Amino acid sequence: MKYTGNTVSKPVTGKSAERLATAVKSGSYVSNAAARETIQQILESKKQQTKRDAPESQV
Repeated sequence: MKYTGNTVSKPVTGKSAERLATAVKSGSYVSNAAARETIQQILESKKQQTKRDAPESQV
């Protein structure tokens, strides 16, 4: 995916800003359901790939 460089950032305000500030201060993160689903799919794909690539004694 290429970065176009012509994006415009929007300010974070209200409850979103509070959640983001809390996450930054505590060292955690903020995500949404779509991001979590994508991460889960990537992890499952990696797990399946590792099982296929591993010798029988390591599975």
